[in-house]
Amino acid sequence: GGPVAFEFNYKNTGSIYLNPYGELKITDIFGREVYAKWISPYFVMPGAVRQQKEIFERPSAWGLYQATLKLNRGYGNNIDQKSLYFFILPK
Repeated sequence: GGPVAFEFNYKNTGSIYLNPYGELKITDIFGREVYAKWISPYFVMPGAVRQQKEIFERPSAWGLYQATLKLNRGYGNNIDQKSLYFFILPK
């Protein structure tokens, strides 16, 4: 009945600090973008884990959605990507 919260962890297993940034996009079953949120750069120290949280205000339409998170590590243009599908059901 409320907004959908996306929480993601970024673990730095290297020896230098990372400065990830990127974008969270949500598309509907027809591939139309219904939400896009820029993830501002933040730091992750070596050996640490940082958690971020983004809130997707639920659209009025129910159905199948895909969320895609793309994070640039902050060096060398290396991009990590993760996608998942989720349903929004009517009340």
